[in-house]
Amino acid sequence: MAGPIDAALMKISYIVKKKYKDEKLAEQIRKVSSHAHNAGLPEEDGFDMNTNHNLKAIMEMIQQWNKEYKL
Repeated sequence: MAGPIDAALMKISYIVKKKYKDEKLAEQIRKVSSHAHNAGLPEEDGFDMNTNHNLKAIMEMIQQWNKEYKL
């Protein structure tokens, strides 16, 4: 079951795709959404980015955006 943050990210993805015609960014946002639900749940080692694959995937996407969009 998707939570409100997941739903909001999916809506943002749709807006990016429809209004800005940026399919690549829209897909990246959908990927973040797919990891968001479980990123806040501790795994065996807690919230360690090296062991929580959902959190790690989101952080990698943020790093990619920082580089690509020069943020």
